[in-house]
Amino acid sequence: MEIKTIQGIQETEIFSRQKLSGQAKGGFQQCLDQLSKKNMVQGTTPFASTLLPEIQPIPYLSIETNQTVMMEKANKMLDLIDKYAQELGNPMKTLKEIEPTLSTLKNESEKLYKEYIAGSGDDKTLKEMLNSIQVAANVEYFKFQRGDYI
Repeated sequence: MEIKTIQGIQETEIFSRQKLSGQAKGGFQQCLDQLSKKNMVQGTTPFASTLLPEIQPIPYLSIETNQTVMMEKANKMLDLIDKYAQELGNPMKTLKEIEPTLSTLKNESEKLYKEYIAGSGDDKTLKEMLNSIQVAANVEYFKFQRGDYI
């Protein structure tokens, strides 16, 4: 392409822009008013056909690590220990009513510790906490079975 041709194209673009801007003073407002009047006559709301449907929110995705899951399970075991301690302190509860809580505590703590060891048991603090929970549950179970609370 020659330079003269390029300059000619630029000049025609400038001229056409000037021509349009001279003719279209208030052109946007005029077009908007015309469209609004047209829609009022037809009884429709402006731009109703171009509205998008409601966008559904994306549910929160939670990425949990093995350690996070184990911490939540350990917290549930600690809550179960608290429940057992409250039941022991309640004079209205019989040992027969307390025994299912203790059995659940013992079985779940063993299961949780084994699950952690079978997985990626690399967090030393968590491993010690799970081990302590398991030991405490076993000690309480044996004391209960031996008859220390009669």
